[in-house]
Amino acid sequence: MPAPPSEHHFVLEAADSAALQEAVSRRLASTGGLFRLLWPLHILFWAFSGLAVGATSWAAESQSLSSGHVYTVAVLFSLAILARLSAEKVSRVAVRRSSVRGATLEVRLGVEADRIVFAYADLTVQVPWSSIEHLSEDDRNLYLFVDRTNALPVSRKIGEHALADIRARIERRTGA
Repeated sequence: MPAPPSEHHFVLEAADSAALQEAVSRRLASTGGLFRLLWPLHILFWAFSGLAVGATSWAAESQSLSSGHVYTVAVLFSLAILARLSAEKVSRVAVRRSSVRGATLEVRLGVEADRIVFAYADLTVQVPWSSIEHLSEDDRNLYLFVDRTNALPVSRKIGEHALADIRARIERRTGA
């Protein structure tokens, strides 16, 4: 006989939104595809940057360029690298800040025999257990991935017993 449905309430905060972004990033990095190219591309960027600096230094030593030109190229190149690194950091921070902007989101979570139901103020999402492709967790939440980029967070605030029940239901139906 299936277990009766259970209901839990929790509030997602701005920190939960940031944690969700991190969980999705980790999931994307681990699934391969184009995301596996990011690290080698970063290595190539730095390798080519080093070669450019080395070539500029060599040209300066061989008197092919004046030292003023070499200095200008080196400063501009350093600024370009700094701008690129800054852009990545600013991008991450902007996503975190704009995703929730300090707001909270009240969630009513229903755990049923054949699905899990997330009810928000204006939206209800029903996810069959078999649609959950991957399960991930951190110190704040359990993340139910329905594909590589979309996950629904379940707060640890609902208690370890309820989280264990959710994990067991997912493992029974999906092997995730």
